[in-house]
Amino acid sequence: MDKNRWLNFALGLLGFYFVFSLLNTIFEGFGAKMVSNMNLPGNYYWLISFAAAFIVAMALIFVFCRPRSPLLVGLAIFCAGILSMYYTLFSTVMRLDSFFRSEGLNAIYHLLPHAAIILASILAFFIILLTNTGESSE
Repeated sequence: MDKNRWLNFALGLLGFYFVFSLLNTIFEGFGAKMVSNMNLPGNYYWLISFAAAFIVAMALIFVFCRPRSPLLVGLAIFCAGILSMYYTLFSTVMRLDSFFRSEGLNAIYHLLPHAAIILASILAFFIILLTNTGESSE
């Protein structure tokens, strides 16, 4: 196995997981004071943590990995998203039927973390794929 491919996976997974966990912990403790003027409906502080963790993980991969492996980077972001948001994802799946019965189409907002994880992993795959083709054509 090529060690650099596994470095892509490890940097994506650990970079995303640690940044997300750190920021989510900070927002849980001080979130209302830090972003009080953003008017986020519900508890969407995880979305800020998710975006920051995605950017940091991608930056780590860009700086430390050449060549980059798009499949392993996408898989790393997917796995790190599932690991870092396990409780949110699991509780949503377990209560999904009651959400749709009581809230109707507004229950789709509970599925946003699932969509964010899937979209981020697909986005990471295509970003790495496009940067690889951009570097190889030069």
